[in-house]
Amino acid sequence: RHQRPHSDERWPDSPKARTVAIAQLGKRGDWRGAFQSFAGMQRDGVRPDTVTHSVAMGLLQGGQRWELAVELLRCIRTALAETSVVACNGALAAAGKCQQWSQAFSILRAVQVMGLEADVASYSSTINAGSRAEAWELSVLAFRELFARHIEPNTVACGAAVSTCERAGDWESAADLVQMMTARSVEANAVVLNAALSALEQVGRWELALQELWSREEEDADAITWYVVANACSKSLQWEVAVQLLAHVRRRKLQARAMMYNAVLLACERCQQWSVALQVWREMRERCKEPPNQICCNIVLSVNDKAQRWEPALDFLQGMHSAGWEPDVVSWSTAMSACGGSLQWARALHLFKGAQLQRVQPTVV
Repeated sequence: RHQRPHSDERWPDSPKARTVAIAQLGKRGDWRGAFQSFAGMQRDGVRPDTVTHSVAMGLLQGGQRWELAVELLRCIRTALAETSVVACNGALAAAGKCQQWSQAFSILRAVQVMGLEADVASYSSTINAGSRAEAWELSVLAFRELFARHIEPNTVACGAAVSTCERAGDWESAADLVQMMTARSVEANAVVLNAALSALEQVGRWELALQELWSREEEDADAITWYVVANACSKSLQWEVAVQLLAHVRRRKLQARAMMYNAVLLACERCQQWSVALQVWREMRERCKEPPNQICCNIVLSVNDKAQRWEPALDFLQGMHSAGWEPDVVSWSTAMSACGGSLQWARALHLFKGAQLQRVQPTVV
């Protein structure tokens, strides 16, 4: 560990040499020594420059020593040297990485008090600090302020703000942020886009979700993107739009995931589009590389039940056994309901006994 020089020794007496010394201390992990070297510059008559500020702050940020970073910022402010936004951003980043959202917001305000122009990095670090500490209201506040100051947001800021609202369950705020991003034509990668669409899905804003999807470059969309929008349409009973989305994926020769087929099937089932649902099921069996899951199988059984197709329902239940899928209580109950609805009481009773043999207690008698 590097120690402070003894009384008969001195730190290097030029800004460049002192900066090199600070960097070397940081490489050794001696964060306190690096800080002391910087703090002693004024006493030793060495005027730090912006390079010295950046190096010292960068080391403390990398070491996640937010408390030293904040102390270093105070030294910079009290010294005769000019404080730069870069130095402030270093302290903000260090505070953000350590989830010190209160310190991060204090530093952001200090930047403004000092008459400096906070940039996108300043706001991104502040939003990220609030996001990591679940201080979502402050993250949203910082995001709105960034827009109000006409600063072009980056992917980090957008993703952190929207994801924080999503995790907090504040879907309305997340949807508002998405509209702000759309109005400013902010670029978004798949992660940010999916977080934004999930927020719109949760509040039933399927039209805005669809608009958001079409307004972006489709190269940014991944399998999750298409599923989220299809699910938003399903929840809002927009079965035709959900089916059209699936057709669009097929035309673009993309591979629809099983979860997207589930969403489209559910939309058709909810809207009593039995024949369309069965067509989607057949397409899934032909095109989807992933095997259907339990949810998907139960949706198909439900379609046959509500369409009063008891024979296909029985065949499907038997097919589940043959394909290695284990029918659950919903599967058995739905098949029984299909038989009962068509007055096939003997078959319904036979299914009931079969379920009991499998140690399943159906909910339909």
